Amino acid sequence: MWQWIQAFLENPRALECGLWEHQQEKEKECAPIRERLTIVEDLLADNKAQLERLLDLYLTGEFSKEMLTDRRARQEKTIHALERERASLIAHLGTQLVTSEQIKTIQEFAAKARQDFAAMGEGFAARHAVVEALDVQVSLVLEDGERVIYARCMLGKQVSRLRLVPLVV
Repeated sequence: MWQWIQAFLENPRALECGLWEHQQEKEKECAPIRERLTIVEDLLADNKAQLERLLDLYLTGEFSKEMLTDRRARQEKTIHALERERASLIAHLGTQLVTSEQIKTIQEFAAKARQDFAAMGEGFAARHAVVEALDVQVSLVLEDGERVIYARCMLGKQVSRLRLVPLVV
């Protein structure tokens, strides 16, 4: 797996393609959240406008104070709920999407790593830091008597088949 990760970091073009694909995948995953955010923002604007109209109706004398108080409380409750949902959706999007700054940081890290990969390749701590930074996730499964590794990180996916070696106890 280390060679797979190293191949991304050593090849600027592969790194760029991997980052672009990751960003596109995340954008696709976040499309329903963006759609919901648009709906919530529209509802929020509508409810705020209704609250303003309610005040106008009260000032013209078309609503009693008691009726206004009840309606205003319901509108404000709805507005607060929509604002909370909006904030939650924005926060969720912030954790899912890869920013231009994050991409730049990864590219700078890869450029630096290319300069001293010989030293980094041997140290567990350095490798571990790279694995963490790229959010590498690996699954080892047994399929038809053969070990198969499914690995993915923010730069791509990898499937590797390993020769089954019996464990000696």
